[in-house]
Amino acid sequence: MSADKIRGALGLCRRAGKITVGITLVKEQLHKGKAALVLLALDAAKNTEDRILPLAEHKAVPVRRIPLNKKELALAVGKSTEAVCVSVPKEFVNLVLASL
Repeated sequence: MSADKIRGALGLCRRAGKITVGITLVKEQLHKGKAALVLLALDAAKNTEDRILPLAEHKAVPVRRIPLNKKELALAVGKSTEAVCVSVPKEFVNLVLASL
């Protein structure tokens, strides 16, 4: 996995306004069926996994841990605070998966 490629793909998703950041918003996207892929920061807490994984599994949405920590993930998606997880819509899944 190339961290630079992942940053680039996530940056493109952000500029397109198609990425969702944060546990609560990601869960909402999963409930609505709008998330096609969930990415977790390398240092995401077990509690975060416990909140996201069951719902993602129920909705058949893949979850991947990426080689970016919370601060790096936040910078990649244009946030000033730490980001633990993001959801990616269907239009960008192939782009992001190709960078993994």
